[in-house]
Amino acid sequence: VQAVLKENPIGGKVNLAIVKNLGSDLSDTLFTLDIFPNDNIVISNTSAVTLQAGDYIRVDILQVGSTTQGSDLTVSFKYRSIF
Repeated sequence: VQAVLKENPIGGKVNLAIVKNLGSDLSDTLFTLDIFPNDNIVISNTSAVTLQAGDYIRVDILQVGSTTQGSDLTVSFKYRSIF
């Protein structure tokens, strides 16, 4: 997973959670990403996850910068199909 902001945050980090399905179970949080102040990109360094047919992905924005929030978020996923 890669997250990019066109305008970087200032005064605090942007914190994102990549969650599958409803996210009601702790194991449903697949990735947690932080884009730190004066930066605009983060790439996950955790191992790959496996999804099942019918699963869906949600991006939760948990925190934004305090002086400048950051803007124009793009989240990209690299995937490999086993079919």
